[in-house]
Amino acid sequence: MEIFTHLNVSDIQNWNIGNSSKNSNAEQVTLDIVASSNDVRTVMRKVTLDDFIIPEYRGKNPEDYEFRHDGKIVRKDRWETGIHKIHTMLVEAGAMKDQPEFEIDDVVESVRSLLEPMLERK
Repeated sequence: MEIFTHLNVSDIQNWNIGNSSKNSNAEQVTLDIVASSNDVRTVMRKVTLDDFIIPEYRGKNPEDYEFRHDGKIVRKDRWETGIHKIHTMLVEAGAMKDQPEFEIDDVVESVRSLLEPMLERK
């Protein structure tokens, strides 16, 4: 059975054809242009496992993810990443020094000092 997919020319040009080292499940892609009109071409290629994976998780390492209590797939390092984002915002706001090493308690204390005036009004 032949599989035909309609793709924009720009999508095809952005493919990294011949380099499947990024994803062990992908095989080398070969393209046969079957027909073309108005910058849309019908392309025949072999269907790979990645075609069944939603783009958000395509090419990612499953060992970096876990199930949250509600069943959603989430990154294991999301809390660490979140603290680093908060730290960066605090540095940009001048509430913390720009240091590569910091303690979570320092981040919490900086947030508390910024929120204290709002909390006192309640």
